[in-house]
Amino acid sequence: MEPKLKEKSWDLKRELELLEIWDKERGSESGKGRGIREGKVLVIDTPPPYMSGRPHIGQFATYAQMDMIARFYRMRGYTVVFPWYADRNGLPVEVEVEKRLGRRMQDVPREEFLRLCKAQLDEYEREWVKVLRRWGISAEYIPNGTDSVEYRTMTQATFIEMWNKGLIYEAERPTIWCP
Repeated sequence: MEPKLKEKSWDLKRELELLEIWDKERGSESGKGRGIREGKVLVIDTPPPYMSGRPHIGQFATYAQMDMIARFYRMRGYTVVFPWYADRNGLPVEVEVEKRLGRRMQDVPREEFLRLCKAQLDEYEREWVKVLRRWGISAEYIPNGTDSVEYRTMTQATFIEMWNKGLIYEAERPTIWCP
């Protein structure tokens, strides 16, 4: 039996041309560009990845699987909402910056440390977006997802509301953990 593809070729120039076409078409495919139509809707909502390091193949394999599902449902006529944004909060980036500096955050002026964290987040996020684009992932990229004024306002208002309702409290609980 003879193989169906006798020659395999890859052309960087052609790949870049296709990426340009996809970028133009993506505006009509994204939630912002398309809007929610009447009919069936599929929302793919995943926890955003922490920007604490460079992306690796395992993370993108997961996004490729989600992308296949998104494309399948789009072909079936669904409106697919598939946002992607970076988690720009938390300790992982602070730990990464401390490693890069070789100093603890307490030893660096607060504003300088925040600036360094933002620069680190920006670098990793650019890398993630570049790889997502090169893989052709059709998620809608939302810049500064968890680092926008709107996001912080919403999360802080939600926390205050929960606090006022007595839903935020401190307690000791047993846990399976070994120091």
